[in-house]
Amino acid sequence: MVTRRVLAAVLLLAATVTGTAACSGSPTTVRPSAQATPLYTEVTKPSIGPSSPVPPPTGPVVLTLSHVDHPNVGTTLQFDLETLDKLGTVKYTAYDRQAEGRNVSFTGPLLGTLLKVAGVHQAVLHFGAINDYTVDIPVSDTKYAPMLATRADGERMTVARYGPVRVVYPTTGVHLDPTLYDSRWIWQLTTIDAG
Repeated sequence: MVTRRVLAAVLLLAATVTGTAACSGSPTTVRPSAQATPLYTEVTKPSIGPSSPVPPPTGPVVLTLSHVDHPNVGTTLQFDLETLDKLGTVKYTAYDRQAEGRNVSFTGPLLGTLLKVAGVHQAVLHFGAINDYTVDIPVSDTKYAPMLATRADGERMTVARYGPVRVVYPTTGVHLDPTLYDSRWIWQLTTIDAG
């Protein structure tokens, strides 16, 4: 009888702990399971890697990274759209609550790829837009596959359409708390400061 009571108490405790863990999970994220759909689809392979030289821009500069540690260019990197594409591009459809109010298919390089190529190791980066809007984004966000989107629905994004570069996050396969993450969807991005 004692054994049954102990076993019942252990099972009740295990059920309570499991239920509590499930209910008290972080409101910010729910990581996809191993069988879940991938967060993105690779569109193009990278032709620039962490130890590769980054060619100087030949077109209009759309993004400047400062306080980086790249062996071939020093502390500042500048990118035109074609050079950003050389980092390799991915694609995913995300619900654009901030601007379009609908699902949009975004394409561009992953932020994490850019940071690896640039040699960025800081914990938090300072992002700036054309209209002087700024936001700090932790490097740890790269685990959620944020993208430096350069295309929306297959078309290059103009300044009028929140481009030419915009930070977007997946909205399928991961739950990111809008009260925290919506402000990080910075559009008309022009600078990333790693200092």
